[in-house]
Amino acid sequence: MFRFDEWNSQGFANFTSNEGDTGFSSAQDWGHFDDSTDPFNVKNFVQSNDGEQDEEWDFDPKKQVDNGGVEGDDENCCECTVQPLVELEEKSVPTGTDNETKTHHFHVTQLYRWGKNVTQQFEWKNRAKDTSIEFWQDNKTGKIRIICRENLTGKLRMNQFVSNSPNVKELSPQSCKWGPCVDDSIAQEENNQGVSLWAVKFAAPELCKQFQSALSEAAEKNKQAQEAK
Repeated sequence: MFRFDEWNSQGFANFTSNEGDTGFSSAQDWGHFDDSTDPFNVKNFVQSNDGEQDEEWDFDPKKQVDNGGVEGDDENCCECTVQPLVELEEKSVPTGTDNETKTHHFHVTQLYRWGKNVTQQFEWKNRAKDTSIEFWQDNKTGKIRIICRENLTGKLRMNQFVSNSPNVKELSPQSCKWGPCVDDSIAQEENNQGVSLWAVKFAAPELCKQFQSALSEAAEKNKQAQEAK
C-alpha cells in the first residue's frame, strides 16, 4: 500500500481543533501544492510492505521501466515503433495504355454527356471537371481513342475510339460537341452499346479549336487504319 508521512496524534488533534466544528485541518497539517515541502508531492510517496522495510517510490511518468529508462514522448510518455506484420512487394499495375502512344493532351474545365436526369428529361449531364482529355494511338493498328479520368479518383469517365465521322460542332467559343459515338465506359455502366453524345468546355477558345482539329485528324487516321485492313 501507499501512504504519506505518518499521521501522529498531534496531527489528529489539529484535525479536530484547528478549524472548529468543520473537521478540516489547516495547510500546516494537510500540506498544500505550491512549494517543495508539499507532503502531497508524488515524489514523497512511501511504499510500505507489511512487515518489511519502507522503500521510496521514485515515480517519473516519462520513464519507461521496460525500456531502460529512456525518455519518452511528451504527449504519450512512450516511444512506439510499429513493425509491419506482412511485407508487401511492389508490383507493376497495367495502365491500359502500355501498347499505345499519347499524341495529344488537353486540359478541360467540364466534360458532359447527353443523357436523362432524375425526371427522365434529356440534358447535358456533368461527367467530369477540371481534368484532361488524352488521345492515345495503338502502336500496332494505328487507331486512336480518347480517354478522360476524374481528376481526384482517376475513375475512367470517357473511353472511346474516334469515329470516322465525329460530327464536331462548336457550341460556343470555348465549347464544342461531337457524336453519336460508342463509348466503352457508358456501355459498362448501363449495360448497352454505349452510344452517346458528348460535349466539352475549355478555359480558352484556342484550346477548343485545337481539340476540334485533333479530333478531326484522329478521325481521318482511324479511317485510313480501317481501310488498310
